[in-house]
Amino acid sequence: MFIKRIAITFAAAALAVAGMIFFFQTPPTLAANGRGENNATTRQLAPPPQAPTLIPRTPDLGGLPPIDLGALNSPKTPTATPAAEGETNPVVQNTFDACDPIEDDYLLIECANGNLAFTRKETQGTRYIYYRPELTDAEIQVTARLPSQKNARYGVIFRLSEDFKNYYIFGVTNEGKYGLFRYAGDHYETIIPYTDSFYVGNASFPTKIRIVNQGDVIAINLGGAWVDSVRDDNLQSGRVALFLEPDEANQTVLFDDLTISEIVSPLPVPEPRVVEPAATPTTEGNTIPVFNFDTTPTSAAPAPTQTPFIIVVTATPEPATAVPTRAPTRRPTQASNQCPATPNEAFFYISNNYTGLTMRFTIGGGTWGTHDYDVPGDGKYYLIRMPPGTYTYTASIAGKGTAHGEKTAYQGGQCYSLRFSP
Repeated sequence: MFIKRIAITFAAAALAVAGMIFFFQTPPTLAANGRGENNATTRQLAPPPQAPTLIPRTPDLGGLPPIDLGALNSPKTPTATPAAEGETNPVVQNTFDACDPIEDDYLLIECANGNLAFTRKETQGTRYIYYRPELTDAEIQVTARLPSQKNARYGVIFRLSEDFKNYYIFGVTNEGKYGLFRYAGDHYETIIPYTDSFYVGNASFPTKIRIVNQGDVIAINLGGAWVDSVRDDNLQSGRVALFLEPDEANQTVLFDDLTISEIVSPLPVPEPRVVEPAATPTTEGNTIPVFNFDTTPTSAAPAPTQTPFIIVVTATPEPATAVPTRAPTRRPTQASNQCPATPNEAFFYISNNYTGLTMRFTIGGGTWGTHDYDVPGDGKYYLIRMPPGTYTYTASIAGKGTAHGEKTAYQGGQCYSLRFSP
């Protein structure tokens, strides 16, 4: 019996040793595609070689200004600066329960069901009605809805100059976008390109717009949430207007609960960012046709309720390509109709506004292949010459984030631009 026990013990020990030898000699199993694969190996990838630094070029986009597409990381809703609530004095308050209708060959404006129904009979340019009070610092609140499955740009104009040649224009669309532009005599300058936002309404739900314009700060609040805050010091004062620019004729936008208030003491808003480049509006340009409906000017201080009295037709702001606010994808500007590129190549201007940080920019696809470029953080635009084709891109800065561009068709003889900023 004793000898049998020794034999069993020795056999068990031998099996344990054999198992350990098998364990240490068997290659590790790595998880791949959701299952274990034997004989898998690992590789340490070397970093990609650094590409030569590009030569800076001044973009020539045929009149289309370069566009700043914001930070590499997905933008977040700005956090309001803690401060005591400021004081305002309402100078225009209108629920549009009743008003005198205005109609001509181009539009119909009337109060219906507690809304100001603004109908465009055609689509040429931008038409708007403005309110007489001239304000320096103002808070503007209004709800707006296009109850149609069609699309249009509609919203608020502010700091409208007396000669109608300079103003800011903030618009929303039924596609869920918002944008801010500055009209400068005979053309528009982009401040915020049309940008996707969950806070913009649609055909079923109105967009509640609140704009705080004090000093050189323009803060934008949609549906009770701050979506952006920027600085632009080109315009100091002016009137407020409501505008409509539809894609198709016979579209009606409903405005309601308009309040225009003079800011007596500063309102708390998110910390503003500086938009580059800031173009200075000019006062020269084509004469803007004005339709005056013979309302007698008021000489006394404005009453809390004002009646709009004028319609103006202007140039149409160029819709910029959408920039998602909650996704890392960034798109370049639309191609210009005039640029120095030949029919056999496309010009791509890239700029890195992250001061002192190098951005690795990779673009390409198809037969052209992919190409890496190191873009220095100096705010300059660098030219990339590409054959026409459909390409994607990746922009990456260590510690800041990565942006991925969707497939985009780049046409020969066209120019495109892209800038990333904190």
